[in-house]
Amino acid sequence: APKDGRDMTKKIQAKLDKYGICILGAGDFITTGIGLPFRGTLMGMGASSRLILSDDVKDGAAVRLSSYSAVKDLSIIGSEETAPPQALGERHGILFEGTATDHTDYDHTNQPYKNTVSGCIILGFSGGGITCRHTGYSVASSIAASDCHIRYSGAGILISHFSEFHNFTNGACSQNLYGCINNGGNNNFVNCCFSANVTGFVIDNTDGQATNCAHGSAVGCTFHHSDHNDGVGIYIKDAT
Repeated sequence: APKDGRDMTKKIQAKLDKYGICILGAGDFITTGIGLPFRGTLMGMGASSRLILSDDVKDGAAVRLSSYSAVKDLSIIGSEETAPPQALGERHGILFEGTATDHTDYDHTNQPYKNTVSGCIILGFSGGGITCRHTGYSVASSIAASDCHIRYSGAGILISHFSEFHNFTNGACSQNLYGCINNGGNNNFVNCCFSANVTGFVIDNTDGQATNCAHGSAVGCTFHHSDHNDGVGIYIKDAT
């Protein structure tokens, strides 16, 4: 149970490390960042279970995924602000991170593997609500996220270079600076809403690293009312 606004990181982490699962009840749980273990599961009771990233964390994530880990039925809160940030920052809701930094020179076998995120409400992060970076080009090094709502963040979904084969279904990313930044390849979006953001969906190849973005799909997705109809729904920059 929550303890009067005190940092609950150590208690949550201890449960995960000992049992592989931690279930949060209703209430506010302040954290400086939870690292899921291999096959670990962090879950709540829906919107009433609020995992809040401490204001002291300037560069980090509320939850870091590993391999075969899962996050379910939680509210994950970075800020109570009800407007997107002016620029991308380094506070993330859920972070899935590997070590791939170029096309060939990394160890495929040691990349993190298949993770799932479902039923989460993610609010108020300067970086990505869900961020995938450097996870590599293996089909198995992927995240499957479904039925998540992400608002008031730098990017609802933030996929950096060298991060591929991620799958997002029935997601709603609205009122963010960017609904999605997809600079990886082979990423798939089905029945997702990228509406009412400043910019809806971005592929940016200005540094020559996002050349593989054509390998992917967005099916049944919406890109309406970007920046109250004064913005851009889909922005593809220096990509062919």
